Amino acid sequence: MSTTKARQTGTHVTLSRGDDLPWMLICDEHGGCCEFDSKRQAIYFRSSPINWCEWCADNWRGTDYAG
Repeated sequence: MSTTKARQTGTHVTLSRGDDLPWMLICDEHGGCCEFDSKRQAIYFRSSPINWCEWCADNWRGTDYAG
């Protein structure tokens, strides 16, 4: 497990082992997560959580996530 600060949003993102797929990214601020087939793929998306965390995406667009 490793945690880094995402350049795009300034939120912290944790890379860990996934439940269904081998690798998972977790947005530490919002709890959003996304699983990936490869570690390389997860690392590629780690710096841009607006592509996989719904709350980060809504904050980026200036909207509120309603669930």
